[in-house]
Amino acid sequence: MLEKELYRIITNVMHGIVMCEQDEDKKDIVYKSLNEWWFIAFKYNLIDKEGMLVAPSNETDMILNYLSIHSEDWIDRIVNQPENLKFSLCFEPLLEKISETRYVITDEGRLTAAMCLDYNVDKEQNKVFELLRRLDAISYVKVRKFIIEHPIATLPQLGKLRRILTQSGCRENFIDDFYAYCYEEIPSNAVYQCPIVNGLR
Repeated sequence: MLEKELYRIITNVMHGIVMCEQDEDKKDIVYKSLNEWWFIAFKYNLIDKEGMLVAPSNETDMILNYLSIHSEDWIDRIVNQPENLKFSLCFEPLLEKISETRYVITDEGRLTAAMCLDYNVDKEQNKVFELLRRLDAISYVKVRKFIIEHPIATLPQLGKLRRILTQSGCRENFIDDFYAYCYEEIPSNAVYQCPIVNGLR
């Protein structure tokens, strides 16, 4: 299925970029994924109105015209656009331009990298991804946005997430699993270091 193949490729690309940021030489992951992206575009005949494949031609093209813009912007260039592709691959910009030659990874980009199944061996993240994949396209976007905006969530905020999942037709055991894999309770004896005075609170 096109949506799943493209999603896998984009998560692989972002995983490789995150690894490169951490001084690990993972550019081979990025290049391999770029080649796969080109192949998928050819396989499904994803072309624009000029008859050119809608896929990054190189690393620079990928950054400028795919990863640093909303996914809708490049998907809209596809003339024979598959139904629901925009919903299934709804990404805010994964990279953000901060200078003429420099981009940083956005929160959305880091979450996308964490969803990489091919290279990421984090079993907890994989479980979250598998749960997300069971949602319909619109609910998937809402829930993923919630996770990005609430890395730490209060009980009322989790109640909002429960309503989103319930309205999507999710059963209670699915919602409980989702809570268990996405969030963990903060221990009552937890402390944190204040960034202003460097004191413990």
